[in-house]
Amino acid sequence: MDFLKGEQRPEEWVGSDDDWLSNDSSFNDYVAYSLLPKGLFARILDKHVGENTENVGLDLAGGENGQALQDLLAAGILGRALLTTYKDRRSIATKYLVELGHVEGDLIRPTTWQKIINWKHIYAPHGFALIMHRPLGALQDLNPSTYVGAANLLLNMLRPGGVFFSEIPGALYGSGMTLMCRSLQEREDIADIMVGEDKLLTSALMVKTSDEQ
Repeated sequence: MDFLKGEQRPEEWVGSDDDWLSNDSSFNDYVAYSLLPKGLFARILDKHVGENTENVGLDLAGGENGQALQDLLAAGILGRALLTTYKDRRSIATKYLVELGHVEGDLIRPTTWQKIINWKHIYAPHGFALIMHRPLGALQDLNPSTYVGAANLLLNMLRPGGVFFSEIPGALYGSGMTLMCRSLQEREDIADIMVGEDKLLTSALMVKTSDEQ
């Protein structure tokens, strides 16, 4: 994980679970806060992910109990999912959900990413169907190159035809966005990129090229 070399967590985000603007947001909250056109995310999910118990999802920094993932599991869109949090503060009920895996750790530490990769190798060997990163304000001020490296790693872990939904960190506005765009344009496996309104905490949707394309 060369993109993490020299990265430091901003002091204001130490113990960041407590400082998020919203913890344990529902999937509907993710959609409402995304600043994407109304109904777009639902249409993209229906078209490219659908309802299938073989679908595996990942939510990075997804709240103490991964409510958004639980919603997608309950709806039959996902059959299994992985939640990551800075600290393990899951409820007893959440810990008993065998279909919801968990990785504890700081996302600027290579060891945390290695845990995610190890879990994927076991439960999603063909890639995640859906990856989400919507911490609503956390993890905003890292080096732009860190986000670029993380985005490319996550896209590598996405299955063909899979969907990546992410908040656009504040550090990527301006020259950082140019760096990200250049990196994504170099990839040949991205079918579509959709970006929400040009406002702080807006989101992006990316669809990976399917095997049929």
